[in-house]
Amino acid sequence: MECNIFHHKSLESTNQYVMDHFADLEHFAVILADEQTRGKGRFNRKWISPDEGNLYFSLAMNKTPPEKTRNLTQIAALATAKMLSDWKLKSQIKWPNDVLISGKKVCGILCETILAMGKIRGCALGVGINVNMSRKSLKDIEQPATSMAIELKQEVDRMKVLEEFLQYFSSYHKNLIAWGFSCFRDEWKQLTGLQGKAVRLYLAGQKYQARIVDVNEDGSLKVHFDGKTQNIFSGEIDVL
Repeated sequence: MECNIFHHKSLESTNQYVMDHFADLEHFAVILADEQTRGKGRFNRKWISPDEGNLYFSLAMNKTPPEKTRNLTQIAALATAKMLSDWKLKSQIKWPNDVLISGKKVCGILCETILAMGKIRGCALGVGINVNMSRKSLKDIEQPATSMAIELKQEVDRMKVLEEFLQYFSSYHKNLIAWGFSCFRDEWKQLTGLQGKAVRLYLAGQKYQARIVDVNEDGSLKVHFDGKTQNIFSGEIDVL
């Protein structure tokens, strides 16, 4: 699909830019920065964002039905995995918002809702992909991480990576609107590999021993913990 890309040398945060200028941005507008000085992930964790030929971008999503905005992170992860496959890189999705190569983080996703009068107006969907990040910068990340360049042993054209991601994401988004998350359910289950796994679940400030029962048709996780089975869309898990 055609989408306008607004390229900035440096921004505090591409997601913050989208939220600050949302009224003036068309659907699927892409805000791209060479570096972020205050990049953030979930729970306001710092996102290391040096100017090293990586991808830090956010999409203005203002035509996604409110009930499907919670699936945007999932289809962005699927689009990333599909793009990586084109580069002969096998990846896994770490629920709910990271993409890994051999257990090392290569991509993080953050979807932030934009409200007006108590109703969802849209979302800022932020994506960070370690395309050419150096080993030195990777050491600053709080968890094991890698880059496409390190895995491929060569420099990677980040704009080609962005183009491929946007093509896949656009296709996934169209199907999400038309059919819902259920049409990606099997693909998601395969890439997360969670069904039946024992996990440590972090939810609402509490920690639980849990077991993943299944993935529901709407994309939520069916999890057994605290003596009952519940459906969850947010939180964090570590596989035991």
